[in-house]
Amino acid sequence: MGISVEKLVLVSAILFVITNAACSPSVDQLITDLKNPNYNVRIRAIKSLGEIGDAKAVAPLLEVLYSSKDVEREQASLSLAKIGDEGIVDSLISVFSGEDSRTKANAAYAMGKIGNEQAVPYLIEALRDTDARTRVFAAFALGEIGDARAVGQLMELLSEYSDHWVLLDSAERDNEHIESGLDTLYEHE
Repeated sequence: MGISVEKLVLVSAILFVITNAACSPSVDQLITDLKNPNYNVRIRAIKSLGEIGDAKAVAPLLEVLYSSKDVEREQASLSLAKIGDEGIVDSLISVFSGEDSRTKANAAYAMGKIGNEQAVPYLIEALRDTDARTRVFAAFALGEIGDARAVGQLMELLSEYSDHWVLLDSAERDNEHIESGLDTLYEHE
């Protein structure tokens, strides 16, 4: 006599749940994976920690932000932004004292997503950074935070371009496309 359809479905469902549970690493395992010698394992761990959103991952992700390769730092800033813990703003601000432009740009992105007004003076200062990407991400972060202190600085910066009204008109029309493009860029890196 064969197995009933009900038992077969039940066994399949149980195996599915067990397999998925076994394949879903815990936050502790993902934190351990941040030090794995395999680059792909580290990237998966960084992304997964952001998706899970557990505050326990903040300190290890900040460590990645300060010490890893470019792509890992970018992913760490995205994950930190997804976690959205306002307690990390001081740590992100400290990035601006460093020399690495890419890390500064990523920190600006994360600060914009977190939205803490404490970052505004540092983001205003970043508008004068030598790196274009840092300036762009600082400007967008200031826009996301929406603090009036930034308006004067942004207008001053805009006035340095002789064709700024053309740029402004274009930016107003394309703002949603630009923001969407930046988000898409980060999601695919």
